[in-house]
Amino acid sequence: MKPKPKPKPSESDQPAKNLFVLVNFMDLLRKEQDRQQVQQLVENFVCGDTALIAGKNRLHFISAQAALDAMLTGDKNEYVKSLQQFMCSLVKWTRRVGQKIDSE
Repeated sequence: MKPKPKPKPSESDQPAKNLFVLVNFMDLLRKEQDRQQVQQLVENFVCGDTALIAGKNRLHFISAQAALDAMLTGDKNEYVKSLQQFMCSLVKWTRRVGQKIDSE
């Protein structure tokens, strides 16, 4: 008896190519161990065996309030950098999508 062939994954089973995951309020996690634990849990859930998102730079850990506070005082801390990385990823993605739409 032949084993049943695995069904082809449907489009709904595939990781999303148009989704960004943004984890905010990272500044409220006071201990480095807590921040690492949250990052690991989210990465395992979002990018694990049954990944929810596809593509580079789709998962970001930020603190919008801490970034805004730092920008207002002229500081460039880790929260400003992480927010800038998210914005850069989003801009690159929208340009790519825009080019794809223009070529259709």
